[in-house]
Amino acid sequence: MKKGVLVCFGASERKNIGDYVQSLAARQFAGSDAVNIERESLQDYVGGPTKLVMNGWFMHHPTRFPPADDIRPLFVSFHVRPKIENRFFTEATVAYLRAHAPIGCRSTDAVEMMRRHGIEAEFSSCLTLTLGETYRHVESDSPPLFVDPFFLRFATRWWRTSAPLRILLRLPFILRHFRVVRHLASRFRVFRFWPGIRFAAVRWYYASEFLRAYSPVFSEDVLMSAAFVTHHVAKRDYPTEAALFSHADELLRRYERAPYVVTSRLHCALPCLAMGTPAWVPYHPDMTTGRFGGNDAFMNVLTFGEDGRLKPLPGGRIRPGDVPPVRTDHRPYADALARRCRTFMEGE
Repeated sequence: MKKGVLVCFGASERKNIGDYVQSLAARQFAGSDAVNIERESLQDYVGGPTKLVMNGWFMHHPTRFPPADDIRPLFVSFHVRPKIENRFFTEATVAYLRAHAPIGCRSTDAVEMMRRHGIEAEFSSCLTLTLGETYRHVESDSPPLFVDPFFLRFATRWWRTSAPLRILLRLPFILRHFRVVRHLASRFRVFRFWPGIRFAAVRWYYASEFLRAYSPVFSEDVLMSAAFVTHHVAKRDYPTEAALFSHADELLRRYERAPYVVTSRLHCALPCLAMGTPAWVPYHPDMTTGRFGGNDAFMNVLTFGEDGRLKPLPGGRIRPGDVPPVRTDHRPYADALARRCRTFMEGE
C-alpha cells in the first residue's frame, strides 16, 4: 500500500510555512518517497489505497471533506477551525469521523468540537512534537529569534484616518526611544505581509508598538541583537512543493541553532519544544483561538496585560545570556504520537 503525506500548496499567493513544518513531521514516518496529497483536494484523490496521517488545520473548503475512498486515514493532531464548524460537520463528515474514531485532536478546543457532534475524540497534541526525532538543539553563536511575535497593531490600511492618528500619538515614544525604534523598523521589513509595512511610517509605528509591548520583559540589548523571522512567504519565491519543504527545513535548522526563540506561532513553538530549543510564547486573547488549548501547558507562556504590554517576569527583565527553562511536559504526547504513526505506517 502506498504511503502519503498531507500537504497544502493551496491557491493563494501567500503561504504559511507552518503547513510544511507539519508535513515534515509526517514525512518522518511515511518516508521521503511518500506521495504528497493536497489537503484541499482529498475528495478527488485516485492514487490507489494510500495510508495518510490526517494531521493539521482543516480547511479552506469544508465541502471537500470527507476524503476519497482510496485514503486510509489515521486521525492524529487533527484540527478544525472554529469558524467552519457548522459547514464542516455535515451528515457525511460526522459519519466518516465516527467510523475512524477516536479522533486524535491537536487542541482541547477541537476535542470539544468533536464531542458536540457525537464523535469520540481525545487530545493528542501536534505531530510537530515528534520533530525531535530529526532535529536537535545545538549550541552556536546565533542571535535569539523572534518569530512572528504577536503585539497589538492596527489592521486598517495605512492611509485611513485611524492609522496616521495612531502614529502621531506614538510619536513621543518614538522620539524617546529613537535609536531602538529605528533599528527595529529596519528589521521589520521581513514582515512584508503586515498591513502597510512597506511604508516607512508604518514600520516605525509597528516597531514602537513592539518595543512598548516587549520592553517590560526583554532588555533593549536583547531586542537590538535579535533576528526576526516570519512563517509567511510569497509563493513566487517558493513556487514548488520541493521549495516549500526545503524552506521549512531551513527554518527548523535555524531554530536548532538559536539560543532561544520567542514566538506566537504554534508551529514554531512546538518544534522548538521537540528539538530542545528554549522558547517563550507571548499569548494574547486576540490571537487566533482554538489552537493553543492543551498545548499551552507545555510552554513558557508570556501574557499581556490590559495595556497591551507583556507582564513583567518575577526575576526581572531578560538580558543577554538569559534563557528560559527547557520544558519536557510534552514528551509523553510526542512518544505516543511517534508510536502510533510508526505502527500505522509499518503495519499492513
